[in-house]
Amino acid sequence: MSSEKAKLAVVALDNEIQRNLTDYLNEIFGGVVDITSFNVHNTKGPIYDYPIVLTSSTIWVDDAKQIFPLSEIIPGHRIINGLNLEKVILLPKNKKVLVASSFKYVSVETIKSLIDLGIDHVEYVPYGANDVINLQDFDTAITPGLSQFCPKGIKTIIDIGPRIIDVITFLDLLSKLKLDVSYLTRFVNYYTKLLMHSSQKLANIFSKSELLRKERDIILDTMDEGIITVNEDNRLSLINPSAAKIFNISIEQIIGTDATKFFQRLGFPNELKDASTRKPILDTIVNSQGKDIVCNEIPIVDDERKYHIYMFKEVSQLQKLENEVRRKLNTKGYIAKYNFSDIWGKNEKMMFVKERAKTFADTENTILITGESGTGKELFAQAIHLNSRRRNGPFLAINFASITESLVESELFGYEGGAFTGAKRDGKLGLFEQAHGGTLFLDEIGDSPLCIQARLLRVLQEKEIMKVGGDKVIPVNVRVIAATNKDLAECVEKNLFRADLYYRLNVLSIETPPLREHKEDIFLYLNRYISSKYRIDIEFSEKIKETLLAYNWPGNVRELINIADFIYYSAKGRNIIESKDIPMYMKKAIEKYETTNNDKKSLTIQNKDEIEIIYKIIDIINNTKTGSLGRPKLKDELMKRNIKMTDYAIKKYLEHLDSMGFIVTGKTKQGTKLTRKGIQILIDMNKNSG
Repeated sequence: MSSEKAKLAVVALDNEIQRNLTDYLNEIFGGVVDITSFNVHNTKGPIYDYPIVLTSSTIWVDDAKQIFPLSEIIPGHRIINGLNLEKVILLPKNKKVLVASSFKYVSVETIKSLIDLGIDHVEYVPYGANDVINLQDFDTAITPGLSQFCPKGIKTIIDIGPRIIDVITFLDLLSKLKLDVSYLTRFVNYYTKLLMHSSQKLANIFSKSELLRKERDIILDTMDEGIITVNEDNRLSLINPSAAKIFNISIEQIIGTDATKFFQRLGFPNELKDASTRKPILDTIVNSQGKDIVCNEIPIVDDERKYHIYMFKEVSQLQKLENEVRRKLNTKGYIAKYNFSDIWGKNEKMMFVKERAKTFADTENTILITGESGTGKELFAQAIHLNSRRRNGPFLAINFASITESLVESELFGYEGGAFTGAKRDGKLGLFEQAHGGTLFLDEIGDSPLCIQARLLRVLQEKEIMKVGGDKVIPVNVRVIAATNKDLAECVEKNLFRADLYYRLNVLSIETPPLREHKEDIFLYLNRYISSKYRIDIEFSEKIKETLLAYNWPGNVRELINIADFIYYSAKGRNIIESKDIPMYMKKAIEKYETTNNDKKSLTIQNKDEIEIIYKIIDIINNTKTGSLGRPKLKDELMKRNIKMTDYAIKKYLEHLDSMGFIVTGKTKQGTKLTRKGIQILIDMNKNSG
């Protein structure tokens, strides 16, 4: 062989294909051949410098003859190199796959190479860069090293690498170039190496699949839930030990049997017997062999088959598990105990508040519950949680009136280890983190320190906290329910409560009525409480009924429950309750009230304008939906009636009405309320004006 290098021209249409073929041949021949590539459309002949010409495809033979009229033309037959073939092999059967390249003929040749290798389980669709095609049918594309020509929007691209010439073309090339046959060994080794690389990947995938199968078997064998799989032929294809135990069956005897007959034999209802004629089953309770069983079905669909996986759990086991979880949570105090059924009352106002609370429970909004002490604000908070989407999450509470200012921050937000003297080494989770996914009840929010109010506002706005001594922001998903016995609007006016936090909390508001506004419920509460706690039924004498109704109940329902315990022990097992069975302080309070009010005069203000103002004040309070009114709101309502008054003047009028027994201003900042005497005065004035 001459020491002068053999010369070879490579002809292709695409620049990428020219480069790939040239690089590949240079690697095989190791520099003993001078290889130059030409673009079939950008090259003009005649060219006489290259005795041997290799085309990238048989389609370019005639064009090559025009450019190289005296050269020996070798038609190129190319095959795929094996790169990423395992990804193609693992595609689902009958899946539609785009085969994309610069020109459609290249895609067609690529498809032929894949089919020649026996990879024919998918539906190949050829695509050239200039083709118009509906891409909605495709999420996967295969390309022979030309991924830049894949259409945009394709989710998965499998690049199988540039195609190389086949062995016949290579032998022809060796012969024409007059090269030693030893180069064939290089070619074979190169191609074998590529195929072995794909084979190794397939072996690794198989190994992982086998490991996953073993892991699946271990999981299925140890699961408490019973698992039964029904294949596309409606045959039982898998049953785990838990299912065999639940239904008292032998896996070996029933595997592969008809699923419909199996379910029928177990006494399942008709809608569960045939999976092909119904919707999936979710949390359906069936009775089989005397056991109540919760059944769920998951349909699994791929491109060629549809399976059905059934999951079973005995109700008794679920109840046992639930009781254990609730017991542990109850020990930690992380659950709500009271539901709406535990909030008694037939009074129209109470019924309205309960219905509103039920409606609010189904939202994710912050709720503010206002009301005097002892009116059941925490009961409402717990009931709202149990009827919300967070019912399965934790319920935690903090009372700002019973915790010192120095501790409240670390209780709410937690702290990092060593954040302050006495801190735990590992730090502490705050209530917001512990309540993640559930509800946090902020009781007596009106007593929260101003410095804490600013941090609470950030949590409500940003849904994130930072621990004391920490530098990381922690996202939290917590619903907040706040409660107070204070008039927060008045606290805002006095700069005792942040206005921005008040408006952030007061998204949905509920006011729990004091007992004196629904006294008809007194005997319902007493009877139910004593009956449920002491297992006896009681009756009340007419005198004791008058006494209980005359009492003002400043401690509300909480006080009433204490009275119920007193009555039970005072009556010593008697079923009829009399006046002597109530505490002495109640009798004295009633006597003092009646004496004071009997001594008070009726409305005797001489000035006609003053009498008109007092009448309007009483009328405004009476027409307030909540039954109570703060001074700022009263001032606004008077302005609407063209009565301009200073805060001082309004205060004096209210003090006068209070001294006359017509209103109660209250010490808990719940606003001004009419007494029965005030209501009667209003009725009398309406009659007189009529």
